[in-house]
Amino acid sequence: MEFFDADTIIGRAIDQEDADAPTVDDLIAEMDRSLIARSLVTNQKIALSNPDWGNEDLARDITPHARLRGVFGTWLLQDRDNPPPDQAIDRLIKMNAAGVQLWPGMSFAEFTPWQCPDLLAALSDRQLPLFLHSDQASWTNVHDVLKAFPKLVLVLQRVTYGDFRKAFALMKICPNLHLCTSPPFVGGSVLDQLDRFLGCDRLLFGSGLFRFDVSPAAAQVAYSGLSDAKKAQIAGGNLLRLLGAIR
Repeated sequence: MEFFDADTIIGRAIDQEDADAPTVDDLIAEMDRSLIARSLVTNQKIALSNPDWGNEDLARDITPHARLRGVFGTWLLQDRDNPPPDQAIDRLIKMNAAGVQLWPGMSFAEFTPWQCPDLLAALSDRQLPLFLHSDQASWTNVHDVLKAFPKLVLVLQRVTYGDFRKAFALMKICPNLHLCTSPPFVGGSVLDQLDRFLGCDRLLFGSGLFRFDVSPAAAQVAYSGLSDAKKAQIAGGNLLRLLGAIR
């Protein structure tokens, strides 16, 4: 079983000094230590400063590493000298983007169908996954976006165990919602429960590096009661299927 991590971030967080910020070399070292074959990775600068600057740093850092693939940022609105969303997304796809990471909460924006309809439509049309930390939008707003854009591929990251029932209920009625098994979600037999009622094809392994350690999320998959085939799906197979559908 090979692990393909769907949730890692490098770069300086808002409460970090530059010297303490995780680098791409730190990520590769942690992947080697934890036996992670491949990883998706984004950069904190996309959230804290400017998506274009963060994308430049991310592309530069990951280019030498075939095991890494970027989740890039984009502007929520065409309110500056940035290109229209469809052009921006096409540019990211040419950069071999694995998806787009949005930070509406940190951008003082609402994650709603009316806030960024052109961007959500562009992502839907191209089947480019949208990655979103669960603290960046309300569950009601996530529901409204998923219903307004039923072809949108949304991967919700860093969902807490306390929100299990919300995630479960939303996944039942929104087949385009995918869930990352990041460490805040570790607890009990949640993977077995989700598989029993919903199947496992929308569950993606994610470590949450460098906010969290790899071990809890990896152990939750490896020591679940699921079959080896289903464990392999969650560990990396489901993510590979999503990436293969980008057009």
